[in-house]
Amino acid sequence: MKVGAALLGLLAIIVMVVMGASPIRDVDYAKMQDANVIVGGNCSGTHIGEGKVLTAWHCVQFLDVGKYTLLTQKRTGEHWDTLLKTFGYVVWKDKETDLAILEVKDPSIFGVADVCFRDPVLGETVYAFGNPAMQEDTLLKGIVSKVLRKITIAGTERTYFQVDAGLVGGISGGALYDAGGCLIGVNAAGIPGTVIGGAISVQKLPVDAR
Repeated sequence: MKVGAALLGLLAIIVMVVMGASPIRDVDYAKMQDANVIVGGNCSGTHIGEGKVLTAWHCVQFLDVGKYTLLTQKRTGEHWDTLLKTFGYVVWKDKETDLAILEVKDPSIFGVADVCFRDPVLGETVYAFGNPAMQEDTLLKGIVSKVLRKITIAGTERTYFQVDAGLVGGISGGALYDAGGCLIGVNAAGIPGTVIGGAISVQKLPVDAR
């Protein structure tokens, strides 16, 4: 009986490993990488189509609408990587929601974006993508651990949804995806000394921006 139980336990572990030990392996990393943009010198953003880059308000808080900042995207080649540099103009920003949208003059520069939007769900697995500590194209994994959490960022207290994906400086403004690759949020910030961070629901975006 003990041997049989041990075998059943081992079989269960094998099934867990085969079926779900590494969900990150199953997400579309290349798609996330293609959409990832470095905003300025120390923030992240996501190309959401038609030359529009979604980021956090606090990443461009000192820029007026119509002003521009540097956008950088890493392009991975067969033999070497290149950095695409262009300028993005602030077309909309909102301090209350901590969201902002930049736009490039040539929409084709970032290619075609295939983006779906939806609300976050408590307990679901999420993937934060961006450039934490300027380590570009970094993928972090966590869960939605609380739907509403008040966090103070850039001197303003706002309500975010909480994730435990270990958000750190530089990933602010980057994308937060669900397991199916839909955009559910924008990374805002992490709480120092913890893996807890806050993200902004994309449902707070203006309808014409989605």
